[in-house]
Amino acid sequence: MRSQRPRTWIKLYPSSCLDGSIRYQIDPAERGTWYDLLLFSALCSDDGSICDGDQRPYPHSFIANRLNISEKLLETTLKKCKAEGRLTEDEYGIHITNWKIYQSEYQRQKPFREKAKASWADRQDPELIKALSPDRGKTSEATLGYTYEMFCQDEKEITKTYGYPLEELPVDLDISITNDFKEKYGEERGRWLAYHFLSIRDGVYLPPSMTE
Repeated sequence: MRSQRPRTWIKLYPSSCLDGSIRYQIDPAERGTWYDLLLFSALCSDDGSICDGDQRPYPHSFIANRLNISEKLLETTLKKCKAEGRLTEDEYGIHITNWKIYQSEYQRQKPFREKAKASWADRQDPELIKALSPDRGKTSEATLGYTYEMFCQDEKEITKTYGYPLEELPVDLDISITNDFKEKYGEERGRWLAYHFLSIRDGVYLPPSMTE
């Protein structure tokens, strides 16, 4: 099941879309319908599936009307996409195959997060701080004593408060999250810890200079 708020974006892969088998397996109108199905599944209650909030399937006539296409076009698209393994359909709705693999932001962030975890001890090293540029030094100095366990706890609290996992936090929440850190850790340290925290979301290992 999804988080508390609907997804506001999906990932598309240009090379696969332009050069992949989808270019010859289905015609342009069907490709447009396929992409609309991806978009619709992102807005439904069960991430990656087209169904209602009780996990019951929508009638095909309803889906066609929602996508502003003919039911005939929807049926031909579904038939071809099922044959090619792009989606499945059962008593619970239409399910996009490999949705979690292709749409997972966590998988994109995983290498950065693992690097951050593995190097956490390094960022506690005063000698490393001395070797860094002034701005990065401020960020690293703020992280002294900020353990990986503390980071995980803050991540849980932010997820609970805003309804998004770290890797999906929209940037328009950055100010609110920074204020949360300031309240918890103090004005100066909280500001830099928030920047450090959000830099992990963005896949940044050591943050660049922060504008005052």
